[in-house]
Amino acid sequence: MLVAGVYTRHGWSTVAFVDETPGRGRTPDLHVSKPGTRWAVECKRIMRSGYAAREEKAGKLLAAKVHEVSESCGQSFVLDVRFREELDAYDESYLKDRIEELLPLDGTVEHSDGRTDIRLRPVQWDLVRSIVSSDLIYIGSTRMMEIISGEHEHGASHSLNVKCRRAESKPSYADVIYHASLVNWASISPAAQRAKADHFKRKIASAEGQLPDDCPGVVHVGMESLGHQIIDQRRHFQNHLIAREFTTSTSRLRWIYGNYFQVEVTTRQDESCAMEESMAPYRIGTHRTKEPLPGHLLIADDQDAVEGLHWNL
Repeated sequence: MLVAGVYTRHGWSTVAFVDETPGRGRTPDLHVSKPGTRWAVECKRIMRSGYAAREEKAGKLLAAKVHEVSESCGQSFVLDVRFREELDAYDESYLKDRIEELLPLDGTVEHSDGRTDIRLRPVQWDLVRSIVSSDLIYIGSTRMMEIISGEHEHGASHSLNVKCRRAESKPSYADVIYHASLVNWASISPAAQRAKADHFKRKIASAEGQLPDDCPGVVHVGMESLGHQIIDQRRHFQNHLIAREFTTSTSRLRWIYGNYFQVEVTTRQDESCAMEESMAPYRIGTHRTKEPLPGHLLIADDQDAVEGLHWNL
């Protein structure tokens, strides 16, 4: 619906959904046309790959051991981690062993062993107490993590363990936090990034199989931003290379649009979340066919757009 709407806004005179018909074979989502040109349009959404799911599971197992240490020693803390290797290369006790060498904690400590960069720091208790003195905090929410940490990196993965008192009026909310351990992690392993990039390539191959051979084709790929600037930039570059080196089979696929969305958690009373949107065009091969929707955005008003990708601003 969003893609169809943006073609209409940009002056395409015909924007038609293609009905799925049994026995007809695979078809695109849309046919769009205006005087002198006609395109087939396919829409895909990048969901979490099997690799990413396994990576998340491994990260939570590593974090669970950290929470055990925090509880056993009675000290609250925040642990920020950058893994330089694939997560399945680490023993479950790896992070536990690392932080035990740094406890008891007195201020912020940063350390790297070549495999992982870590930052161990105290919970922001002054901020926690000032907030809960006048407000209730949803247990396990990103807002709770943000208050405990003093910041929140939306692109990282998180594991939170808290001991708190549930508010009588709203049992899902806390009015006192006694103890907290928070682990924020992200993988910057080139091998991990390549594995995730392969998921993009498979999506494009699947989309290409739904495009006809009698008109140029374009694929819109919706992706939630990974949030971390370096990781987003690397994924953007990988997607560019995949598109440039992609070999079509029978279709006339010419362009891929990467429609990136980054959700921002907000505590404003009149909204629950905000969103930044970026669009990156990727040319298939080295053809000279002009792209059908230069400079478009799917949700934001094009007139309010800022040139460039949000992770480069």
